Order: sequence, then structure tokens, then C-alpha cells
Amino acid sequence: MSDVHLKHQATPAVPAAGESKFFFAADGTPSVVDELGYVMSLAGIGEVAYEYVCGLEADASYNVIQDAIDDAATAAVAAAYPKPVFIRPAEYTEDLTLKPGVILVGGTTEDAQGGTVKAPVILGNHSFDITGQHDFKAKGLVFTEADTTTPILTLSGVGSGGNSSFDDCVFAQSVPCTAAVLDLDSTDDVAEDGVFFRNCVFAGNTSAKAFQFDGSEVVYGFDGCRFENEADADEGINFVHTHGAAPGSMEFLGGDVACQVILDSNGVDILAEKTAFSNDSGVGPSIDVGNTSSFKCIGGIVGAVADPCIIGQGTVDLTSTPTTGDIQSSLTLKYTEGKLPSLQVKGHVEDIDVGPGPTTIHPLATFIRVLTATIAGPSTVDLGTPIDRGGDVIVVYDAEGDAASGPANVTITCTAASIVGTALLSKDYQRLTFVSDGAAWVQTADES
Repeated sequence: MSDVHLKHQATPAVPAAGESKFFFAADGTPSVVDELGYVMSLAGIGEVAYEYVCGLEADASYNVIQDAIDDAATAAVAAAYPKPVFIRPAEYTEDLTLKPGVILVGGTTEDAQGGTVKAPVILGNHSFDITGQHDFKAKGLVFTEADTTTPILTLSGVGSGGNSSFDDCVFAQSVPCTAAVLDLDSTDDVAEDGVFFRNCVFAGNTSAKAFQFDGSEVVYGFDGCRFENEADADEGINFVHTHGAAPGSMEFLGGDVACQVILDSNGVDILAEKTAFSNDSGVGPSIDVGNTSSFKCIGGIVGAVADPCIIGQGTVDLTSTPTTGDIQSSLTLKYTEGKLPSLQVKGHVEDIDVGPGPTTIHPLATFIRVLTATIAGPSTVDLGTPIDRGGDVIVVYDAEGDAASGPANVTITCTAASIVGTALLSKDYQRLTFVSDGAAWVQTADES
């Protein structure tokens, strides 16, 4: 996992005294610091505090958002600090080229009845090149498609250690599309880059991969975000690595991913905390982990509508994270850091459907006492290193009822220690129980 982390970016530092600078305070409030170092909140002041104001009205300094972005970007380079652009609530049709050194701030207004808050809506297909020291921010904007065959937002370029962020934004496809919502692809980075989204909604309506991510050494961070794909396609988030020596990574904090997540086989990683994952379309599993990739979820939940909730050949580490569906295929399963999934009220993990193929089971959690592995043969199950305290139990069960046929036998091994007793499921629906004595796995029961 990269050293650039979402949680470390959530509270930007106050700019140093010496010249007026614009920044977002820890609570998201637009603020400035003056020449003496005093911080002034711009909350409630509105657009009067902004040099660049964009709107459709005649009194706006800009009627075209791109013109405001271009001028602000030029001024930011000259001043050596970011320039904010205020965008009045309205519907704009533009393809924006987002630029470093610019902060887009969306204004809000209530409807005629004083109810629904309206924000700027920008219809277009937007792009951002992170080449160089990029630092772009956007807050309070709605981005939607103008072309159903082109992504709403694309990212490209070779970065050099910058961070870009989108706060309180919506990326939504309003009609059926054939392109992704996001297609973020940064190539061969020479330094780690961060692209962060906070309190954003990503609503796809596409038959394609709804959210496509790629990049070398890029951290994509999502704090309090929701992903969904209304089109019920197989794939929601598709995270690949095709550039550079080091793969990128993704981090989720306190969000909701209501679509499928696919990690390719090139070593990409996801770290999630207090995030719920489920493929609401019911088509395919919720998580598909490539053979050298990893998915770790702490204090979240992984669910499924119909198919197994997790499949693949990579590493899955669930800490205090219950699953509401089967886990299967040749995964390396880990339950760590001393806490049971809350679903397991009797102190054991049940019904881990690991399917055919080599499978390693790590009973590492401090309080996990029983791990039941339901096997569809033929398969090889490696019990992993016995816990040195002893007493942990693994039950291996032939779920398919086909172990009696030679090719469907389930072989039980332990590369790290010895097995005392029977190490082969050779009877239909056979169930073998193994207990760790701290040095070996001892077969204690044979139910068939």
C-alpha cells in the first residue's frame, strides 16, 4: 500500500502567513489567511469574496466556466498559490479541461419553496491531466454526461507527487450510456500521486465498466462516497495496473459500494474501513480479487444478492467484517487483529465455500476458535501455520458430496507443520475436524 493515504489528506494545513491564500478548513468551509496569518471564514459571504465568478447572468465576470478556469490557472502560476473560481447554481453545457492551481467552488440556492438546495450542474465530458505538480480541487458540483459514449471524467498524464480532490460532488449518468462514469488512467508516475473524493456520489447507468481506474503509484481515495450502477451490469469498479513498476492502490473510508469490484492480477490493493460492499445488481460476485492483488476490509460488511460475495485467487483479509454470502475459489483468507465478524455470535466463522483449487486458510484472529471450510472437490486445502497458543479448530467439509470419486477427493496439507491423523476427504459429505496443539494440526473427529 502506498504511503499516500486518504485519512492524512482530510484536513489540509492552513497556509503560511505572508500573503492572502484560499483554502478549505477542516470542516470544509472556504477560508482565507491574510498577510498577518489571520484566518477568515468565507461561509455566508458568498461570491463577493471571489475574484473569478462564473454564471449565466449578465453581471457575472464569466459566462463560460472554461474561460474562468484558464484565467485562474494562469494567475495561480504567477502567484504560486491556487486561485478559487465561484460557480453560480445553473445548468452549464461545457466540456471542461480541469487545470492545476484551480479550485472550483459551487454555489447553492434553494428552490422557490425554500426547500431543495440546487448546485451547479455541468453537462459535459471533462478531462484532467495530472502531469507535473498537480493540485486541483472541486467542491459542491454536479457533473453529468453530454455524450453517452464518452466518460464524464477522464484523467491522464505523468504525475510528480501532487494531490487533487473532489469534495461534495456528484458524478451521474442521467440516461443509459455505453461509456464509464470515470476513466482515470495515470501513466508511469515518477512520484506518488493522490486523487481523492470526499462525500461524493457516483451514479452510473452504463453497460460498460462503470468506474475504471489505472495508474502507477497512484492512491485513489474515497471518504464517505457511494458507488452504484443502475444498468445492472456485471462490473462497477474495475481497478487494473498496466503502467510502470509499482501498482496503484485504493482506499475507502465509511462509504457504500453498491456494485461489483474487480481487481486485476497485477498486484493492485484495496484498503477499506467501515465500508459496505455489495453487488446490488445481483449479477456476479461483489468482490473479484486477482491472483496477486489484495482486498482488506476493517469494520465493514461484504454482502451478495445472489452469487458468492467474494471470489478470486488473491488475498482477502476481513477484520471485524461479516459476510452475508459465500466466499469461494482459490483465495488466501485471513481474519486478523483479534475481532470476530459480528455475524458469528458463537465464536466461529461458518460456511467458507472455497471451491476447487489450492486454498490456504489462516485462522489468525485472537478469538476465532472454529473455521468451517466447505469444499467443492477436487481441492487442496493448506491449513496454514498452527497458532502457537493452541486450541484453534478447523473443520473441512465435502459440500458437494462427491469426495468418494477419486478425482474429487479433497487433500488436506500443512506446509508449515505436520498433520496428525487423516488428511484426505474420500467419502461423500465427509467432515474432518483438526485442532491446533501449538505445533501441529491434530485430526480429532471424522464424520461421514
